[in-house]
Amino acid sequence: MENNENVLDLTDAKVVDEPTETTGNGSVQGSTQISQDDLGALRAIRTRYAELVNKLGQISVEKVRLQTLQDTVKKAEDETISEYNRLVQQEQDTFNSLSERYGQGNLDLETGKFTPAK
Repeated sequence: MENNENVLDLTDAKVVDEPTETTGNGSVQGSTQISQDDLGALRAIRTRYAELVNKLGQISVEKVRLQTLQDTVKKAEDETISEYNRLVQQEQDTFNSLSERYGQGNLDLETGKFTPAK
């Protein structure tokens, strides 16, 4: 008995690892050698499967990297929005303070002149 690894079982199209009996000259009893073209086609399919599985793995890694980048961008956006909202509140508080000190009116930010409302 001889153990042949990667024997292709064409009845259900999967690779099986099972021993086969050989004759005295080394050929397998009751078996038929398939053509090199057919064997090449099957090997090409298996190679393509491996390439696609590898590619799917690479895509998964890229998705993780993109998700990490998206999370980083979202955090930066949230922090910027929070800072913007704090600045809006600070501006409102400053206007309220100036109104209490100087009353209602208009302020020229270029010259610093305040004109009271009439």
